[in-house]
Amino acid sequence: MTGNKLLFALLLFTIASNGATAQRPENDAREREEYAVYSAIVADHTPVDGGTIIIANPTSLNRKPPRMNDLEFSPGTPALSAETYEDFVIRNHTNRWLTPNFQMKRKYEVVDYREIVRLTDMGQRNTAAGGLMEEWKDFFKVYPSSRVFVSLSRVGFNEQMDQALVHFGWRCPGLCGQWCYYLLAKKDGVWKVVGEANCVVS
Repeated sequence: MTGNKLLFALLLFTIASNGATAQRPENDAREREEYAVYSAIVADHTPVDGGTIIIANPTSLNRKPPRMNDLEFSPGTPALSAETYEDFVIRNHTNRWLTPNFQMKRKYEVVDYREIVRLTDMGQRNTAAGGLMEEWKDFFKVYPSSRVFVSLSRVGFNEQMDQALVHFGWRCPGLCGQWCYYLLAKKDGVWKVVGEANCVVS
């Protein structure tokens, strides 16, 4: 199994196992900020040619993130606080079921990940007969305006709720996709990406 195929297999296992995991109750402030972070990252970092964005539900588990010192952010990124990192680690021992509370101009749908797997035939990886687009033919029938789906981790925050860390990625037919850790900062009430680390691109 190649490195890329191993990565995708691990991603499949990580998200597919989510449904059996408990989720913690959230206070209103955290709930609001988590969806604000999700909205910022999904709107700005999903390919513009992806059409309607399909968001995998629930969030992906990330129980073993890189150690804080192993997150290699791009030059000029503000320092990741230990508080933000530790909250990210704690939150990602569980997952959460998402609701359509994203605030963004791009069209989206929240879809059960098991349905995405069924429609894209990813568990079979048998594309010899019809090529990569054939693998996703059922997905395109159900979601004709979509070309990708995305997955999100839980969000880690600092105590002031003005710094956030999230793992986000998108997937398209074949071994096509990108996953990164994103650091966001809140300024004047708006979340913006200020750095990315440990990206995997295929």
